[in-house]
Amino acid sequence: MFGTNALPVPLINDAPEVKLDVDLGKRDDFYQVSGSEASTQLRDLITIFGKKNFEVERTMASLDSLKRANAADSALLAATTVKITQSSTSTPT
Repeated sequence: MFGTNALPVPLINDAPEVKLDVDLGKRDDFYQVSGSEASTQLRDLITIFGKKNFEVERTMASLDSLKRANAADSALLAATTVKITQSSTSTPT
C-alpha cells in the first residue's frame, strides 16, 4: 500500500525469496520481479495481453467510426481486414 492507495501486483509464491521493484514514475512496466520465474511470466503475459487488447480496441473504435460515418465499402473492408489480421496474429514472446 502507498498511503491510502492500493497497488495490485500479481505474484506467484513459487520461490523461497521473491523480490519486487516498483517504479511509480513509469506508466507501463512499472514493476520488475526477480526470484520467481512464474511471477515474471505472469507479468509478461499481462503486459502482452494489455498491449494486444489496446490495439484491438483502437481498431474496433476506428471500424465503428467508419460505420457511423457511412464510409465506403472499400474503407470498411480495409478496416475489417486490419481487425482480422490483428486478431489472428500470434503474440510476441
